[in-house]
Amino acid sequence: MQAAGLISEIRPLARNISAALKPETSVSYNAGVSIQAHTAVKLDLNVFYNSLHNFINTVQVATRTNYQPVYSYINLDRSYTAGAEAGVVVSPLKGLDISAGYQLLYAKDRGVMDSIRNGKYPYNKVRNSNTGETNTSRVSDYIGLENRSRHMANLRLFYEYAPWGISATCRVTYRSKAGYDDANNNRFLDRYDTFIAGYAMLYASLEKKLCKNHLSVQITADNLTNYTDMLMPGQPGRILMAGLKWRFFK
Repeated sequence: MQAAGLISEIRPLARNISAALKPETSVSYNAGVSIQAHTAVKLDLNVFYNSLHNFINTVQVATRTNYQPVYSYINLDRSYTAGAEAGVVVSPLKGLDISAGYQLLYAKDRGVMDSIRNGKYPYNKVRNSNTGETNTSRVSDYIGLENRSRHMANLRLFYEYAPWGISATCRVTYRSKAGYDDANNNRFLDRYDTFIAGYAMLYASLEKKLCKNHLSVQITADNLTNYTDMLMPGQPGRILMAGLKWRFFK
């Protein structure tokens, strides 16, 4: 692509790209509990820690002349992911199910953390590109791996009215901000870098069953609010779909 003049920028990370990726290995720890608080309420809690070796990470290595990113893969020698998950399912009325989930995630490269501690260039500085202010970096300045949101949540409502053969689903997903670009060229994400803003997505569907439940008519809307972001070129806008489904057997 570079020879064809399709690349406007090559990032320093491109030097770390290897033709042969090493296999990824991990040691994982997980603990969870499931609580049936009531016949209509179920709660799940989970904590996890994954120690990763040669973690295969997706990174942006270049930018095309049309501003689309070019991605590749690199091995991270030592990294980890850790966090907690919670989920709850509530059935307050006949035919109505409400479920919600939340995830807290920390995903970091231990090599970056060691480089900051040892004052290795260029990891030893954080710079505000707007003001030019530069300070000595600390491990606490390191936010984590690219494209990982610290907070994720979802809420789903499902209702079915069996006498009419009608069901409806509404779902909302949320992701907090995620690192996109190392804007100040110190090779790790800090508060002065470029982030994909936090956002919520809304999905909805409606289904009607006919012909003794053999025929289903469905209308679906994805990304109902038509949310887009220039930093997420692969995210489509609003999608509306309609379909028919025939079941030969109930």
